[in-house]
Formats: sequence, C-alpha cells, structure tokens
Amino acid sequence: MANEPIQSPSAQYEVGAKVAEAPEYRIYLCKQLVTDRRCLLQIASGVEGNGALERSAFMLKRLAVRAEELEVEYAKVVKDPNRSLGLGYGFPELVESFTSDEQGGRTINVLAFRNVDDPHRMAPITNIIYKDRLRADLRTSAWIMGKLLKMLSFTQGSGIAMGQVDTDSVLIEPDEHYVLLFDFSATTTHDDFVPREIRAKEIAGAAKTVIELVAGNVETGEFPDDEDGRLKPYTDYLLDLASGKQGDAHIVHGGFYALVDTLWERGFYPATFLKR
Repeated sequence: MANEPIQSPSAQYEVGAKVAEAPEYRIYLCKQLVTDRRCLLQIASGVEGNGALERSAFMLKRLAVRAEELEVEYAKVVKDPNRSLGLGYGFPELVESFTSDEQGGRTINVLAFRNVDDPHRMAPITNIIYKDRLRADLRTSAWIMGKLLKMLSFTQGSGIAMGQVDTDSVLIEPDEHYVLLFDFSATTTHDDFVPREIRAKEIAGAAKTVIELVAGNVETGEFPDDEDGRLKPYTDYLLDLASGKQGDAHIVHGGFYALVDTLWERGFYPATFLKR
C-alpha cells in the first residue's frame, strides 16, 4: 500500500506492515492519527472482495448490539456489579467501515481489540503452531476451548453461522486469557436458529483447532502430557467434540466445565507453551 495516510470519513490512519492475507482481503497494522490508537486495517484485495468485508462489518455491528443487550440483562440478576459476561472480548471491535476512492473503491474495515491496546498481543493460533513452533499444555487448552464454546454459544444463539472455525480464525491473548473469533467474512445469518449440522461443524472445528494447538492427533487419539492417562477423560472429550457429534454449544459448554472441574482446581492458570 502507499505510504500516505488513508483518510476515512472521520479519521486518518497511518498504515504499517502487512500482518495477514486471505483471498479476499489483506490486513495491516495501522495507527489512528490524532488519537494514536493502534488498530488493524483490513482492506479488500479488490472490489470483488468488498462484499465479504461489508458482511463482516454488518456481523460485527450486530454482535456488538446483541452483546450489550445480554450484558444489560445479566447486570439485572448478577450480585457482583463488577462481573460481566465479557462477550465483547470474543470478537473484534469495528472502529469504522468505509469505501475508499483513493484505494480503488475497495472496502476497508478498521478493527481493534477491546482491552488490548497493541494488536501484536493477539496471536493467531496458526502462528503459535507453525511460526513459533510451540504447543499449549492441556490445562492451558482448557480455558481456550471453554471460551471458544462460550463464543460459539453466543454466535449460534444470535443466529450467526461462522462459516469456518480453524487455527487461522482463532486468536488468543495469553496474558489476559482472551480468546477471539476473528474472521466474519464468510458468516451467514439464520432467522430462527443455526442448523444443527452447521453448529456441529463449528464445534468440531473449534475442537480440532485446540487439538492441533496441543499437538494432539485426531486420528490416533494420542496427546502429549496426558499425565499417564489421568487426563484421558479430557482428551476423549475433545475427540468427541472433534467428531462432529455435538450440535449445541450452550449444552456442550456446561458439560465441558463440569468435566474440567473434576480435573483441575478453579483459578487463574498462566498460559503455558512448550516446544513442539
């Protein structure tokens, strides 16, 4: 991209290095001038990719509204006023979306992460596996899987099908334990409910992502660091989810934590990564 700042209807953005690319768009680091806020600039590869980015912007707006509605409802029943559902941490914040004549009529989405001031802190799982050559231990994978199920319960319950859940589309912030679904460019909406086969595919994709992160093997059922079989109930549960048999993320989320609570004590566990 050109070195000149990109002008939106409301701000200017200084564009930095390219950090990701997909068939329909490219993603660059950027900084909002005046505020110095660091964001990501997602730009369509060509005008033919505009529809995907416009769809993504629509879905992010819809999710933000729904998340706020649920937070208001939750605040009415929760005893601790400092507690929240935290749903907004699980998907990008849409700072703005616009079409740039200076960029050949391509659509641009400016994205940020709530409570994360530096986009570099959000790591795509695919980078952890293939670039850093690291794997998570099984206890670390538990909070990642749990939060993925929480987010899928939210998106599926909001009538939104992700289209794909994989190592490219899941980002984590290890220190604060944020787990985020990133790519909404292939999402579809459903008036009443997301069909069961789609929900099962998304749950299976999330489980396969976590299994790959811990260097497990879906085909053989082998996992490193299973503590001589003590954690087999956990790895078996991941394999069951990966098989595509489970179709309700809300129910699975409850069952998942019922199992996890029998294996590990509740409490903050630092993200732990080992060499693959």
